[in-house]
Amino acid sequence: MNFSATTILLVFFTAMLCATAILCGWFTYRVLHPKAISLSDCLQKELQKGWLDPTTFANLNREHFTILSKFGYAIHGEYIQTVKSTKTVILSHGISSNRYGMMRYIPLFQDLGFNILSYDMRGHGESGGSNISYGYFEKHDLVSLVDWLIDKHSEKASIGTMGVSLGAAVSLQHAGIDPRLTFTIAEASFSDLSELLAYRLKAEYHLPPFPFIPVTAVLCRSISGMDLYQVSPERAGATIKTPVFIIHGEDDNYIPPNMSLNIFNSLATSQKRLYHATGAGHSSSLRADPEEYKRQITIFLSSIGIKEE
Repeated sequence: MNFSATTILLVFFTAMLCATAILCGWFTYRVLHPKAISLSDCLQKELQKGWLDPTTFANLNREHFTILSKFGYAIHGEYIQTVKSTKTVILSHGISSNRYGMMRYIPLFQDLGFNILSYDMRGHGESGGSNISYGYFEKHDLVSLVDWLIDKHSEKASIGTMGVSLGAAVSLQHAGIDPRLTFTIAEASFSDLSELLAYRLKAEYHLPPFPFIPVTAVLCRSISGMDLYQVSPERAGATIKTPVFIIHGEDDNYIPPNMSLNIFNSLATSQKRLYHATGAGHSSSLRADPEEYKRQITIFLSSIGIKEE
């Protein structure tokens, strides 16, 4: 049987279209549903790394809480009262992690006199939510957590946020809509979700942004209600009046350090600081040099009038 050149081309392009559609669907699923580690596995992993020894962790004054997101799902977290203080930092973890993934920051902020709130973000740990949204919905969950802390400590509460990777992006977007914060610390944030996805497509799969990003954006909106193009910590920076400390590892090959520089340059606040950690990869600035990391955070907090207790 003979086939014309037109028929062969039609079959070829139809096959390519089907393959592209399948890849777009698969990529969208990966974007919305990253594989998440369980609470128990994450806790065990962090304890094995030595960030806290099991006895110290067991003796922490931990209060488990559950609040209702404005989107109808439960947000689970733990509040650690370490001192008689109304000074609290909210810790937001990275993608696929949960509240125990921020354990390494507990001693640091305890030493600085902070109570600590660590929680499971939407789609992680025990918290609900059918998918993650990179800050599109999560920033409003942070508003609810600030409400909870203010109810607990009254309007005199001093509340800051600290996030890593995904948590950093969420914290920055939240700072753009919630003026009640005393400060925000953001480590290894992406500047714009569409730019990050294009970067990861090229780095991991050697695929171009088009048609994958536009199709993924359409699918994300229809499936989850998230507008991918509106997820931009860099754009949020123009509305942030809160003091901000931006941190990024110089050797980060997952989220390029220049993304944090772009965020820093976009910030409306005049109280801002940027620290590129030498020899640090993605989300590993504390591990690379703990003493320098704490020194940098102490300098930032002192510069905005927050002293060690």
